[in-house]
Amino acid sequence: MQDKINLIDYEEKYAKEIDDIEKGQWGIWESENEDSIINRIKDVDFIKLAKSNEKIVGVCEGRKIGDAFLIDAIVITSEFQHKSIGSSFMEEVLKYSKEFKLKNIICECVIAKGVMNAEKLMKKYNFEEIIRIEGFWGSLYKQNYICVECGFNPCKCTAAIFKKNIN
Repeated sequence: MQDKINLIDYEEKYAKEIDDIEKGQWGIWESENEDSIINRIKDVDFIKLAKSNEKIVGVCEGRKIGDAFLIDAIVITSEFQHKSIGSSFMEEVLKYSKEFKLKNIICECVIAKGVMNAEKLMKKYNFEEIIRIEGFWGSLYKQNYICVECGFNPCKCTAAIFKKNIN
């Protein structure tokens, strides 16, 4: 039987599950504490969660910056990847961006060991790659941790910055 997945709005009661999903993807930074999502969402305008049964299995976070929408994160637990959750999140991002009459959507993707984490999603939604920056994440986040993606401290992953014009 296939799990039914619903997108829901953020509620504080899901903060620990969101932190667990993000830490599972990116690891734990030295400066984090138990309420890290609660501290981080102060600058976030948009949070959608993917829920299967009673479990949170994905999160999409973003914010308006000027006339653009910046996707801060799309993270889906490994067992629920490739089930169209990323596409569902992207549809919500597009709807939100159009509602606020924003002109662009910006997304930073990770390239680790030659593989881009959201390449198929970017292509599906006709995002244009603007630039690649080697060592981006390690220079941005200098906390003392070993990157889950590349295995280095500091992280040596490359960022690929994408843009989509909204009509």
